[in-house]
Amino acid sequence: MSQPENRREYYRINDEIALLLRLLDEEAEHASTAFPEDAELFSQLEALQELELQTQPLLRQLAEGDAALANCLRLLDRRSALLTQTLLQQVDTDFGNRQQVSLCEAGLSMIYPQELLAGRRLALKILLLPQSHALLLCARIIYCQASEGGYSVGLEFENLSEAQRQVLARHILQRQAEQRRQAREAKV
Repeated sequence: MSQPENRREYYRINDEIALLLRLLDEEAEHASTAFPEDAELFSQLEALQELELQTQPLLRQLAEGDAALANCLRLLDRRSALLTQTLLQQVDTDFGNRQQVSLCEAGLSMIYPQELLAGRRLALKILLLPQSHALLLCARIIYCQASEGGYSVGLEFENLSEAQRQVLARHILQRQAEQRRQAREAKV
């Protein structure tokens, strides 16, 4: 595709993330093949994300019957999230450069310093800031066009797990709310 399409199935935000990308073989099923040194860490992080997804509906049910127990479990859940964030902040430097992107649940676009071939697959190591949610994703290059400061590149995520999709959706909603709050404060 020579021109980026205006696809707006998902809400898109402008954001800064830590990003490292590597070319991925066409037959590779997982991004971990491009980042073997991080495979175990990301496997554990995804397991934590899936547990969090399973915990949320249970906490809502518990809150209806026993508010004190639900509050205690929410505190333990927050404690676990803080420990995870602390761990990820320790390895923040392994996540590549900070990059301005336009991000949605389906993919991202950015300015990249070198040309990338449309249709190729990439492995992406992403750290969503400031919450320090880490994702290891596969993406396909949808377009790459020369632009001011490099190349305008559009990537479409492939084979997202439900946990990865939820992490992206939650991050986008939180950043959207933060950006709206900042806009309101700027008007005052």
